[in-house]
Amino acid sequence: MNAPSPDRSRTRRPGRAARAHGKRSREAILDAAESLLAERGFAGTGIAAIRERSGLPASSIYWFFENKEDLAAAVVERAMDRWTKMLGETRDTAPPGELFDRLMRRALDEMGHALPPFLRLEMMLALERGAQDPALLARLRAGRETGRRMTEDALADAFSKLGDRARPLAADLSSLAIAWTQGALVGHLLDPERIDLDALADELGVALAAVADHRLKRERSP
Repeated sequence: MNAPSPDRSRTRRPGRAARAHGKRSREAILDAAESLLAERGFAGTGIAAIRERSGLPASSIYWFFENKEDLAAAVVERAMDRWTKMLGETRDTAPPGELFDRLMRRALDEMGHALPPFLRLEMMLALERGAQDPALLARLRAGRETGRRMTEDALADAFSKLGDRARPLAADLSSLAIAWTQGALVGHLLDPERIDLDALADELGVALAAVADHRLKRERSP
């Protein structure tokens, strides 16, 4: 007599339930860490505070994250992922030739004219821990690279009339665009009366076009 076949749905359920529970626990830890890091900064946030706010034991935190630096980097990565997905909606719907202007405008509108907590944390980690933790710095650079590539695509669209030269030029200028934007946000936090982000957003495209024109003239000169 053949043995009854096992109920595979039952054998799979515990695995799915455990994975779902693990995902919820990890997200709860990230939520707690994100709010605490925004309130207190990296140095002022301890594992004990994250444990208390998340309601999960320290053993769970260390199960998912090697240390506080690892957890903070994961917070930045998750927030950056949300940010780029939001900007991706603009990328997918902007008419040709308007992508860069709309992308910069959407970014500033979503920021509410303030530096997003994940960008503050990214800068803080890079300054405080980057020299001592190359792996952490590499993770922060990877997130920044995502934003740079999106900016490069937008600039390539803006410079499309240059043909094959558009993409290399956009790649060169994308880092400048990010530095301009982040510097303007920091400046606005320090001196909001003097730093007009709306005006800077309008002028960024003009400034980059001027830099592009200068580089193209330099390339053509003997």
